[in-house]
Amino acid sequence: FEVKYANEIINNPELQQKIRILTEHIKEKYNLDFEIFTDDMIDKQYLENLKFLYKFVFLPPAHNIVYAIEQILQANKNIEVKEILLKLHTNKHKQLEYLPYIWSYIFHNIGVVDLYEKLTMKTTLKYLGKFNGQN
Repeated sequence: FEVKYANEIINNPELQQKIRILTEHIKEKYNLDFEIFTDDMIDKQYLENLKFLYKFVFLPPAHNIVYAIEQILQANKNIEVKEILLKLHTNKHKQLEYLPYIWSYIFHNIGVVDLYEKLTMKTTLKYLGKFNGQN
């Protein structure tokens, strides 16, 4: 596999030729298929969600908040982000402090949401039966 931007391939005849040569060479020498993976092949919403979540990856540890999120999720099985916030605290300012930790939690437990759907306050988190211990 080779990863390239689609417009880079489209706008560069020399690169297109190199790809053809490399494809033939790999097929002949190794009997393997050579494929190009481009940004056009990535689901746009999925990519936008990952970019959004990545902003929250390096938050300082807050094990008490992560534990509280896990307890809420375990007790409710399926719950929206906004409902988790309400269960964490009724004070709006405190909720704003906790919200980044919910997004970080989602990043570290990626299977709890559908990343093909836009992440919003109405995004539902699913309890998967166990936690991965990250955060």
